[in-house]
Amino acid sequence: MADSEDLVAELLADHALGRLAPPVAAIVAAHVELSPAAARAFAGFEALAGRRLEGIEPVPIGARDPMLERILATDPAPAPPRAPESGGGLPRAIADLVGTRPERWRFAWFGIRRRPLGRFGAFTMEMIRVAGRRAIPGHGHAGLEATLVLEGGFSDAGVSYGPGDLAVADVDTEHRPIADPEGCLCIALVEGAGIRLVNPFRRWR
Repeated sequence: MADSEDLVAELLADHALGRLAPPVAAIVAAHVELSPAAARAFAGFEALAGRRLEGIEPVPIGARDPMLERILATDPAPAPPRAPESGGGLPRAIADLVGTRPERWRFAWFGIRRRPLGRFGAFTMEMIRVAGRRAIPGHGHAGLEATLVLEGGFSDAGVSYGPGDLAVADVDTEHRPIADPEGCLCIALVEGAGIRLVNPFRRWR
């Protein structure tokens, strides 16, 4: 199973090269919009892309140039996440993709509601609101899953995610994210047929 941080770094690099499908590019751009740390990393990838990456075959992030390690280095005094700038509480990059027409919230599971934002080719995007300390049912994936936190936060496999953070899972991931005590509002982008429940007898969507 690939590490979420490595998957995010690869998405940032591919976004700098213009290689991402529109819905994936939108959620990565929203991450850059809301997270100062992601914005700094993306600026580094853009500069590096212009000079060095175009002619290089893709390799695992851990084997890439040490310069990337400096690009991704943690700032000792990170700036706070930015608030979304668009109407309707959506980051501008997401609003540009889906529009701002409100959709109704739907029941997904006890303490969990979802608001569809649209289907874009092989990808489905939606907002998800999870009550405090509520867990998303354990599940796997048919493809990419990218989750951008707008408000509150959640933990997954020992890692905490807060406003502006992007969590990425792949086909090898099975997980059970748990909302923080204050709850979590996020945008989820899922590739393919959606999630695969670890316990198929539980209802989801």
